[in-house]
Amino acid sequence: MIDIKDILKMSPAKNTELTMINSEEYYTRFSQSAISENIRKHETILDIKVIQDKKIGSAQINKFDEKSIEQAYIKAMNSLNSQKSDDSILSLPDK
Repeated sequence: MIDIKDILKMSPAKNTELTMINSEEYYTRFSQSAISENIRKHETILDIKVIQDKKIGSAQINKFDEKSIEQAYIKAMNSLNSQKSDDSILSLPDK
């Protein structure tokens, strides 16, 4: 998996917020009153939010190769560019 700092550096926007969500789910299936299968599902999702010119765009991915990340940024920027400016949207604070 690519480092989160590298993902942030790839952003074309002035402000970018990344939120990574990890989840684990467990299921047990029963058949004829007996356990027939135990299932574990692990998922990691990255929520990308770009903020620029008083507009916000976002995208989510669950694959972390460079191409998927670039496509997510394109989707987020396209989403941002289709929005109208909103004076209530502020930039993210500086470091």
